[in-house]
Amino acid sequence: MSSYYESNTGTKLRPVVDFGDDRWVTLSTAEYKKTLIRKGEQNIESDYEEEDGYEYHEEDLEDEEEEEEEEEEEEEEEEEEEEEEEEEEEEEVEEEEGTDEEESFHQEFNDGSEGYYRGTKSNNDVSIYPEMIRYHFKEAFSINEGVEAREFGFNEDDAELEELVVEEEGEITTDGHNIDEAEVVPDELTQPWDLESIRENVEVKYTESKGRCLYARKCFNPGDIIFAESPLLVVTPELAPELSEFLEDMNSKETFTLPPLWHVAALCTLTMLEDEDKAICLDKWVPDPAAEPSYDVKKIIENTGIDVDPHLYERTLNAWRFNSFNHTSNNGIVLYNVISMMAHNCGASCCWHYGVDNTFVLRAKTRLEVGDEITISYISDDDLFKCSKTRRELLSNWLFYCRCERCSNPTDLSRGLKCASCGVGSMFFKEDENGVTKSSKCSVCRSQPDREIIDSYTDLESQYIARLEETHKSDVEDVEAVYQEAQKVFTQHWIMYELDTMLFEAYKESQQFSFALSCLYNRLNFVRNVLPDCTYTLAWITEELGDILSILQDERHEGKSKTNQEVSAIQRYYYDTWCYLSILTGPNHHFTIAAKNKYEAITD
Repeated sequence: MSSYYESNTGTKLRPVVDFGDDRWVTLSTAEYKKTLIRKGEQNIESDYEEEDGYEYHEEDLEDEEEEEEEEEEEEEEEEEEEEEEEEEEEEEVEEEEGTDEEESFHQEFNDGSEGYYRGTKSNNDVSIYPEMIRYHFKEAFSINEGVEAREFGFNEDDAELEELVVEEEGEITTDGHNIDEAEVVPDELTQPWDLESIRENVEVKYTESKGRCLYARKCFNPGDIIFAESPLLVVTPELAPELSEFLEDMNSKETFTLPPLWHVAALCTLTMLEDEDKAICLDKWVPDPAAEPSYDVKKIIENTGIDVDPHLYERTLNAWRFNSFNHTSNNGIVLYNVISMMAHNCGASCCWHYGVDNTFVLRAKTRLEVGDEITISYISDDDLFKCSKTRRELLSNWLFYCRCERCSNPTDLSRGLKCASCGVGSMFFKEDENGVTKSSKCSVCRSQPDREIIDSYTDLESQYIARLEETHKSDVEDVEAVYQEAQKVFTQHWIMYELDTMLFEAYKESQQFSFALSCLYNRLNFVRNVLPDCTYTLAWITEELGDILSILQDERHEGKSKTNQEVSAIQRYYYDTWCYLSILTGPNHHFTIAAKNKYEAITD
């Protein structure tokens, strides 16, 4: 029997899974207190209503049974005589109802009526979306409903959508699931939007503390596409091969302050773009719009002979430095218009992935209300699980001191050390804005470490960070030795997470899956305790858990069937992966489809 989801905040949708019933269920707790989904498509009618507080007693049941028997005896002869005639009539009625139902289905979908989204074959208390994870009621849809239906699998074209892939030339084909670097299945929502459509969903506001930032003009649920934007310019060495080669040669003789490719980007912006796009680039945030040309800028102009204004060159160079994104190629950068207005947050509300032709597809990762700020992470998923001190050091490249909720929290959950008093509990260290390290009380004995203990631990922590940089998964014995000593000092600490990651990769490569599984569980506990947000890291960990458990159980049973408990464990992790990736990349991305296929395979 499926479990059900109740929200204290009103009507919400969540996937509800019954491992014996491969369907997805939508529950409206504002209207219904409890919904039970059983196998089969038949609705079970009952006079019993929990909200009415009516309960059947044994006497009631006996009386009803006697009445039913009497009625059956009286009508038995009549039923036998009319049986054939009734069957013919029922067949005719069923045919008519089927036709009416089909017409009603298409009419409701085209009209966008609520009946379609709640399902036509079931009561209005549930909505069944086959093989899709959705978080929407019709009234919560923020984008064209016809496109939403196509994006989230409400029509008959899903099978074709799942087969679509992107070739290097950008053409769409249906030959398998292999795709290019963009790693997306194209559809209308992941194609570039025009600026007017983007402005319907978001707006730019100026704040005293952070400058220009991006805010939602509509409500969005996790997984919603907020907008998709095409790049102003994608810069790779192939864009200007001769210039790239020349600047690389100059850099080899006298190293530039910034990579040569950023200079290529600035020069291509000034010489290749139309005036309108060039103005957008020059409007990007830079620390000092009136900065004097640097030594590198002057030297490059002198050696290349390119006729550009040195001040514009310097400003454009900084615009690329502080506003560009890494391209999908190993040596490329890309600049966008609206996307660059988003601020950073270590617990970002949104995520993104590439769409067709380098389109930046922005998705909501959390529930967004009108007026909520739209944020992303400037640093990688792996770095998000490090301590606030390390994150702030990385973010200093963008010339700001992060004051997000995570960084401002007096307790840094990724920096736990063993209590010096009881040796069991955890003390969490955190540096304040003045650089002074402070500690929380022990989680077990509640003792507060003094300054001498804190300084001793921070010194030891620095030594382990340095030792970690010298450690590599290829030397398993060395990693294991560091791990054994580190666990005497650290509890819930990002250093232990890094060591568990190294050991997991080493054990997996050597097919020591039992050891790898232990490391995976450690990583999962750390990630869920430190940052339980929907992240790619969490999705990959749960998928790896499903893979490793499946391998171990196949080895244990030697081809025999797994137990229900074992199957349920594997299903749970693949299901979690499916959920995470549906939010992060959408239901039609090949990452999500792969997780879905794994879940269905183990279910079958």
